[in-house]
Amino acid sequence: MKLAKFFNHDINNEYFRLYDRDGNTVYHEDPDGYWIKKMLNDGGRVIYCEYLDGFWWKYEFDKNGRKIYCEDSDNGVIFDKRSTYDGKIVEIDGKKYQLKEI
Repeated sequence: MKLAKFFNHDINNEYFRLYDRDGNTVYHEDPDGYWIKKMLNDGGRVIYCEYLDGFWWKYEFDKNGRKIYCEDSDNGVIFDKRSTYDGKIVEIDGKKYQLKEI
């Protein structure tokens, strides 16, 4: 991915960056050919990040901005604190709870 060349940018004189509508950097390329691209959520938090070597990170956040999921392509590490619902059993932070009607 060499977007600087595509946009006829003289990468030898300065970095090349692309920004989203909120002014956040979503792509960065330097004169050495290193690049990184990011996807951000509505709150400006990185939810996906990919590097020149193909390495990537993926994140999810709850409505309060807490990280609830993280995964990487290198060693497959997964951090998962997302809530799941299966019938009347709910799992939160690795603990299972049974729902009962009151």
